[in-house]
Amino acid sequence: MKIIFTLLLGVLLGEVCAQKDSLLDVRIEQYSKLLEEDPTNDNIRYLRGLAYVEQRQHYYAQLDFNAVIANNSKYFYAFRNEDGALVDFNKPDLGLEDSSTAIILKPFQSYYFTDPAYDLLYEERFDEVIDLCNKALLLDSNNTDAYEYRGSASFFKGEYEACIPDFEWLVAEDSTNAYFNNNLGSALTNVGRTEEALPCYYLVLRYEPSFEGVYFNLGNTYYYLFEADSAIKYLDKAVAYDSLRAENFSARGNSYSYKGKSEMALLDYNRALALDSTEYRYWGNRGMLYEYMGRYDEALADLNKAIEHDPERYYEYYNYRAKVYVAQEKYELALADYQKAQAMNSDLVSNEGSIGWVYYLMEEYKNCIRYSELAIERDATAYYAAYNKAISLLCLGDKEASLELYMQLKDEASAAAKEGAKQDLRDLRKSKRTLRKEVRRIVKRCF
Repeated sequence: MKIIFTLLLGVLLGEVCAQKDSLLDVRIEQYSKLLEEDPTNDNIRYLRGLAYVEQRQHYYAQLDFNAVIANNSKYFYAFRNEDGALVDFNKPDLGLEDSSTAIILKPFQSYYFTDPAYDLLYEERFDEVIDLCNKALLLDSNNTDAYEYRGSASFFKGEYEACIPDFEWLVAEDSTNAYFNNNLGSALTNVGRTEEALPCYYLVLRYEPSFEGVYFNLGNTYYYLFEADSAIKYLDKAVAYDSLRAENFSARGNSYSYKGKSEMALLDYNRALALDSTEYRYWGNRGMLYEYMGRYDEALADLNKAIEHDPERYYEYYNYRAKVYVAQEKYELALADYQKAQAMNSDLVSNEGSIGWVYYLMEEYKNCIRYSELAIERDATAYYAAYNKAISLLCLGDKEASLELYMQLKDEASAAAKEGAKQDLRDLRKSKRTLRKEVRRIVKRCF
């Protein structure tokens, strides 16, 4: 009896399979007719490919699937292991007949891209993150994770303009999210849109007052807005919240320095370096402060450390070291540093004037005039450069041209520029006795 039942069951299963194959034949025929009418219909071609898979006609399934992939990037081969778990994808070169597991073609889902993007973000493989998120957003333009990961990757790459639209989208979707608001504020600050950044940080304070770094960000933003008192107010809170974060002290030191409170700034720079002596910017900040305070040996030591750590990052360090060298009368070294800064940032009008001034101190007056004229050509209000030219003309013996330029600047130059030029003439009168009479005449008529 058991044998008979088994035979009957086999017959029935065979009939079911035959019926299934027959239905598949009908479906395949229908799909084929539709494709004759519209060969570009990838959805129909995809369905026919699935029907071929059910019939185990892998060769024909692969032809259809390859055609779908070639025309529509939203599809891919999904390879599943014996447990049915997805183990690999996007490898159409692996033929269907070469796999021993169930192989099907499925539409892309955006999370197939954002899931690996999350891991790659922490591995700092930012270009790959951006590429994956771009693909995810083609499939789902409302994928929050894609905007977040892509924006973060762009931010960490220093591409702040690129990340702003992503963070703006996230904030529009959830204006109460402190993380999104903070990221948008940081990006806006980094591109100089500081006034737009402030409301972002205030929203962070409103919804999550304990959010890490918000007081620092507010303080730093007010510093960029030249509002040192407000900057110090929030940076005091940042220090109180986290007294082990070196950046809090460094930022507050910058604000104290801007206010002219050099000793307070120096204390904060010292604290920052005590917490993190590997950050070259802290050495650079303190070195620039030492130069301002006239402590040239200490300035030189700090600026050297900053420059040695990253020689191509900040041109300001070269400018300040050049000032130190000028004070130490090491003019060749000063000239080299000013020229290095100029090469790093060709838009520096002030450096052309500074290079001209070093040439003046080296008594290379023609070179001083040449660089002063370059500065004036790019900025008509570069009065310090015009005065450098005027005093060089005097030293070259062209007294009338010199007097004419001083007379012209009498009504144009700023008070600070006039005072500096007057002091230069006093120094010249002491160093060059033959020009004393002419210097007195210029001072009397032009100052």
